[in-house]
Amino acid sequence: MRLSEPRIAYLATKITELLKKESQLTLLADATSIESVIKETIVFDLKREDELEQEAIKILNQHKDKLNQEGLDYRTLLTKTKLILAKQKGIIL
Repeated sequence: MRLSEPRIAYLATKITELLKKESQLTLLADATSIESVIKETIVFDLKREDELEQEAIKILNQHKDKLNQEGLDYRTLLTKTKLILAKQKGIIL
């Protein structure tokens, strides 16, 4: 995961503060509960992205020899493969 637990907690706190300041919203839960759900959501999304990247790596590894022969950039192909997989699975990156 690219974000540390303290960073995720910080982001959840900041998002909760912004939601509390929004005059058009009525929060139906306390700040602690809202922060908890936000943290869980961030962690879930990061894990899904990590799983997507692992799947893309697996696909590229199956074609490793061909990629090396053609001199293609691995990072670019990894990014493109992730985007294709995300679109197929309905995941927003």
